[in-house]
Amino acid sequence: MQPPEIAFGADLLALTPRGAMLWGHAMISSSRTSRSPRGAEGAWAAGLSLLGFALAALSPAPAGAARTGRATIPIAIRVADPQAPVVDSAWIEEQLRWANRVFEPTGLSFEAIPSEPLPAGYRRLRSRRDRDRLERHHRGGVVNCFVVQRMHDLSDPSELRRGVHWHPIGPRDKHYLILTTLGPRTTLAHELGHYFGNRAHSQVPGNIMSYAHGREPRFDPRQIERVRTTARALLVGGRLFTLGGLERLRRRLASRRGRVASLEAGRARRAGARRDAR
Repeated sequence: MQPPEIAFGADLLALTPRGAMLWGHAMISSSRTSRSPRGAEGAWAAGLSLLGFALAALSPAPAGAARTGRATIPIAIRVADPQAPVVDSAWIEEQLRWANRVFEPTGLSFEAIPSEPLPAGYRRLRSRRDRDRLERHHRGGVVNCFVVQRMHDLSDPSELRRGVHWHPIGPRDKHYLILTTLGPRTTLAHELGHYFGNRAHSQVPGNIMSYAHGREPRFDPRQIERVRTTARALLVGGRLFTLGGLERLRRRLASRRGRVASLEAGRARRAGARRDAR
């Protein structure tokens, strides 16, 4: 049984509280129909651990962010392709520096987390389907950002896009950013503005949501409030973690996995001892 919202081959950050909740309920349900007593006990214990993790992970990050008025959001930046990356680390650092500069009045900041490069085949995105294919590399609980070399406009393929905030066909709660090497240093900040609730473009020069946002872009007061409201909803709903929340999540999950493994090992030893006694 494959748990929802877990990308196998990724690290523990791919597990969201909602995914853990759903998987935990599924494992407990399966334990009731299992024909193997040992299998039923293992599924029950693992299910309870996942439910406990989910309930614990849903509350700490929003509470901490609410107390301080600031939150650091993890962002997974995956670059095409593994053999010849389309951008280097300096390019990514510059995008993050400007994103944090623009978002400073909102109380949000962003920090890149370790991420594997995109596999081959994503250097150039020509169609809607090409953009949708990135959904398979989506990770739960973090902002997902993919960097490619070129991306064609869907209405006029002769035009090239600098970046988009993309909603693939299918899961409504999965959306991500796509940046290209053509984008200026403020492209990430602009697309994050869309991600955090500012869907419309501004016609005001100097505004980060304007195509003519200039050298010192900024949000206006309404946009700042929209960012805060959206971030609060994502955090409270368990669809996004703060960086500290992710670390707590990882430690709790590792601890619970260790306890389940220890429980299983103890049962195996006792079962072996009973067989030897016969």
